[in-house]
Amino acid sequence: MSLGSGGIWPYTLAFGADQLDKRDNSAKNMRTLQTFFNWYYTVLGLSIVFTATVIMYIQQARGWVVDFAVPVVLMVGKMEIPATSFNVFAILTLTVWVAVYDRVLMRPLSWLTGHTCGLSLRQRMGVGLALFAVGMAVAAHTESVRRAAAIAQELRDPGHPDESVHMSAMKLVPQHCLTGLAEGLNLIGQIEFYNSEFPNTMSSIGVSLLALSLGFGAVLGSAIVGAAAPQARGRAATAGV
Repeated sequence: MSLGSGGIWPYTLAFGADQLDKRDNSAKNMRTLQTFFNWYYTVLGLSIVFTATVIMYIQQARGWVVDFAVPVVLMVGKMEIPATSFNVFAILTLTVWVAVYDRVLMRPLSWLTGHTCGLSLRQRMGVGLALFAVGMAVAAHTESVRRAAAIAQELRDPGHPDESVHMSAMKLVPQHCLTGLAEGLNLIGQIEFYNSEFPNTMSSIGVSLLALSLGFGAVLGSAIVGAAAPQARGRAATAGV
C-alpha cells in the first residue's frame, strides 16, 4: 500500500495540474491552480477522515476480515471514534480552512496584499511553519497537564495499570486543529511552490520529495519516541516520554 500510495499521490497531482496550467502566469491561471491544489488536498483529507473513523471502528469492532470489505459498505448506528482517530480534527480544520480561504478570504486578501492569490506562497509556508511550532508547544503543555493529573490521581501506582486519567479527551483537540491549519497553509503552499518553480517535466519530483520528507519525519519521530520510552520507564515512576 505504501508503494502504491507513493506511485499515485505525486503523479496524479502533477497530472491534474498539467491539465489546468496554461503556463501564462496570468492571475486567472494562478487562482485556478490554487483552487485545484486546495480541493485536491481537501478530498485527500476527507478520505483520511473516513479511514480514521469508520474503517478504524469496524477494524476494532468486527475484525480485519470485515474491515477490508468496508469500502463498499457503510454501517449505521452508534459509533465510538477510536482514540487513534483524533487526527480527524486536523483534517476537518484543514477542510474548513481551505473552503473559507478559497471562497471567502482570497479576494479580500488580494486587495490588501496586492497578490493574486491573497497570501504569497512564501507567506503561507512561513505562517504554516510557525503554526506547526505552536501546535507542538500546545501538545507539550497538554501532555504536562495530563501527566500532572495522573500523578495527582496516583495512577503511577503499579496496582492501577488499567485506569485512565480523569481528563477530557477534548483537551487534545486544539493541538490537532493547529496542525490541520498549519498543513492547509504550509503543505498546500509547498505543493503550489514546487509546481510553479519546477520545469513542467519535473513537477512530480517536487511532490515526491515532499512525500518522502513527510515519511522520513514520521519514521524519525517514531524512532525518537521508541528510544526515549525505555529511558523514561527506567527512571523515576513520574518520568514521561
